[in-house]
Amino acid sequence: MKRVDVQAEPKETCGKSRKDSRLRDMLSALEGRMTNLDKFMDRMKEIFEILRDAP
Repeated sequence: MKRVDVQAEPKETCGKSRKDSRLRDMLSALEGRMTNLDKFMDRMKEIFEILRDAP
């Protein structure tokens, strides 16, 4: 019978997954803000064109 004397190092998965979750939440929030900003910019372009074409 073989005996293995190798010590496995414990991994810190709990902290990493918590950090990953926070990063995903931040990314999702930023994507939402970018969508809102894109809509705002499109609307502002429309308004500027209307004002530019006004007499």
